[in-house]
Amino acid sequence: MIESYLNQDAVLYRRTGVNQYNEPEYEQIPIKCRYEYTNRLVRDAQGEQVPSDARFFTTEPVKPGDRIVIGEEDRMVITAGGQPDLSGGIEFYEAAV
Repeated sequence: MIESYLNQDAVLYRRTGVNQYNEPEYEQIPIKCRYEYTNRLVRDAQGEQVPSDARFFTTEPVKPGDRIVIGEEDRMVITAGGQPDLSGGIEFYEAAV
């Protein structure tokens, strides 16, 4: 249902862990998404309120700590969650960056 709105190409860098130097490692996944600019306050992984100036929607699983690259922008995911469909599955994911 939402697939027709996902008309932008991006690259999702899904965090897979850390290396021996404690730097994050990522898996690169090309995705279709809908990226839009919107100002709002969201809660980060520590529960603090932080400003977010954009969000995106995709059918790929997304979690805080992942990165998205769309055009020239490389953004860190602050918070993310799945939106359920009527059958109880996840229809799409919304993430604030």
